[in-house]
Amino acid sequence: VVVQLEADKTKNVEILEMADKTIDKIHSNHDFFEKSSKEEEVNELLLAVDLGLKSGVSLFNSQGALVRYEQFYFQKNTLQRDAGNLIEHWQVDLNDEMTETDDHDDKPYKVTHIAIEGADGYMLRAWAAAAPNQSILRVSPDEWRSDLLLAKEKTSGATSKAAARLIARQVVEDFGMMERHSGKFPTDVAEAVVIGLYVARKLGWIHREPAVR
Repeated sequence: VVVQLEADKTKNVEILEMADKTIDKIHSNHDFFEKSSKEEEVNELLLAVDLGLKSGVSLFNSQGALVRYEQFYFQKNTLQRDAGNLIEHWQVDLNDEMTETDDHDDKPYKVTHIAIEGADGYMLRAWAAAAPNQSILRVSPDEWRSDLLLAKEKTSGATSKAAARLIARQVVEDFGMMERHSGKFPTDVAEAVVIGLYVARKLGWIHREPAVR
């Protein structure tokens, strides 16, 4: 386990990485997602999760659009079921919405990729069990921070989280299929949006340099 401890804020301990060899399905490498042997004709979706019982979740499509972002409050004993229901409901909702648009095609929208930041072994296993047919990737905080944040924004966990909230607003405005975000942006939801941006860029779904204005 690798943790980050801020000397001046002893209550702020952040888990950066945890090795759990029992989770074979979830990998953390730079190949990103392995190609499935059963490739089907679908419109691919990326679900990004800031892991926790209070969890931020975002959804991107393969055209690089932010489709959903929301905060959820899970219970540990029902997490697997609730995570599975979330994936299913967001897929159904999006497919229903897209059938009403002019640019609809026959390929269904399906969550094919899930990116997770977090180190709780129980919750990781619950998400893996809830998504047996999806490719799952673990993303460490250092990965997306080094790619998207300025040096001064990475000086502490607090400054990184503040930067994530600002970047998430920008992502909603630039790539969102919804109105500009108003009001407070919960940190876990903001980080889910930013993780989604980071992984969507790696997948080649979003092309913009620099990534952040």
